[in-house]
Amino acid sequence: KPHELILKIRDMAGKHGIGRIEHMEDRIVGLKTRETYEVPAAETIINAHIDLEKMVLTRHQKLLKYEIDHKWATAVYQGLWVDPYKEDLDAYINNTQKNLTGTVTMKLHKGTAKPVSRESPLSLYDYNLASFDINTHYDQGDAKGFINLWGLPSVTAWNLKRKIAEEGIKKQGKKVVPVPQGDD
Repeated sequence: KPHELILKIRDMAGKHGIGRIEHMEDRIVGLKTRETYEVPAAETIINAHIDLEKMVLTRHQKLLKYEIDHKWATAVYQGLWVDPYKEDLDAYINNTQKNLTGTVTMKLHKGTAKPVSRESPLSLYDYNLASFDINTHYDQGDAKGFINLWGLPSVTAWNLKRKIAEEGIKKQGKKVVPVPQGDD
């Protein structure tokens, strides 16, 4: 039963001082308060869950999920539980969780709940790609082209900045980029 598992994790993590949070909070009515919470089970479960998401979600899913999680927490804190905005956030979160399955082993020690191992049948991690070993499926020659293309905007911006520093902005002239017009 989930509630029994939560109580067991609470007791185990609490013995290690995990989940004690003290911070300054900005209440919705404008008050700034000092708050203290003890949430050993929540901190442990959330840390394990995030670690599993790192294996199963793509980079872009994780980046957006991090932002959505914060927006979701703010919406709930502000009492927007039944607001359509929160429902929209729920939809994204629920979609990211469809393939989330696996096991995370946590080490509980001196106020920290740290993942020490993880496994998932739907993990996107592939040792043959991630090892960069010569005998893997990854062609290291592909990296050169990617690096050149990925860095192109930064190199272009840096070169322009250097040119402006040497010659001044007025010497750069106008750069006109025509806007394509329709077939009209």
